[in-house]
Amino acid sequence: MVRSSLCHVPSINWLGDTCWSKLAIVLVAQFGAGQIGLIFLAALKAIPSTLYDAASLDGAGPWRKFWYITLPLLTPTILYDIIIGIGLGLQIFAPAYIMTGGGPLNSTMFTALYIYKNAFEYSRVGFAAALSGILFVINAALAIVIFWSSKFWVSYYIE
Repeated sequence: MVRSSLCHVPSINWLGDTCWSKLAIVLVAQFGAGQIGLIFLAALKAIPSTLYDAASLDGAGPWRKFWYITLPLLTPTILYDIIIGIGLGLQIFAPAYIMTGGGPLNSTMFTALYIYKNAFEYSRVGFAAALSGILFVINAALAIVIFWSSKFWVSYYIE
């Protein structure tokens, strides 16, 4: 690490060090998390306040309201966000391509970037198409498993 002159705080080579480059891309990708936050906010606003009022009349505290009203009614939104998050996470491309191009030492060579480089830089289009098919199968298999497991933890009503 290189020492900076300001307060002798070590500076970090975010994009040039293999230890920090993935973290840098993950931190940049967090700027896209606002849409998931917006979806959660809409789901929270959709929960009727009468349920909380009735729970208060029954003597429920904040934790009981959360565990028995809020969380069960948010499970469909959580399911949606898990499916979207896995799909987007497996297909991360733009931050890695723009910031590092897959380097340093291929430490940020995510699957979608690897497919792109094989297709358009190395002219191995068939190989890239096969990798795309494999990525689709993995993504679909994960979605199917999550949808199958959702019958055990997603509730669409309150009992």
